[in-house]
Amino acid sequence: MAVKVARGQVTIIDQNDAVSLQAFIGSSQPLTQVYNRDNNAYAPSWAASPYLVLTPSLFVSGQAATDQITSVGNAATLTAGVKSGSAKWYKNGTAIVSGQDSCTIGAASAKYALTVKANHMTVSAPQVRYTFEAVYTGWRFRSGRRFSSRST
Repeated sequence: MAVKVARGQVTIIDQNDAVSLQAFIGSSQPLTQVYNRDNNAYAPSWAASPYLVLTPSLFVSGQAATDQITSVGNAATLTAGVKSGSAKWYKNGTAIVSGQDSCTIGAASAKYALTVKANHMTVSAPQVRYTFEAVYTGWRFRSGRRFSSRST
């Protein structure tokens, strides 16, 4: 007669079903500036045209190879995309307000591009960090999933 000694449970999870978000920031100018003390000039200078334009991109698994950053999401209708009003830019951890500090933030249709019209790096502060943050929502993320990308 067989005796049952143990009983167990096995859970198998298919990791390929998980949605992955890949976010990055593209730049219109080199992110390294050289300061010349002799003539007090930056090369390249972001204070003159062509200005520094930082453009975020978001790719979502299962959404083909299409940048999803301009897709506006709505949790109520289960429409996948960036939640309206959630897109924010930060400079060194401080929120950027469009029109201030020589920075302009584009609308969703302009991919939330940040235009910088000043040389924010100085001799005393030789590094600046720009961060884009937003919430991606859709049928798999009804409450939304926060994502961010940094450019240093």
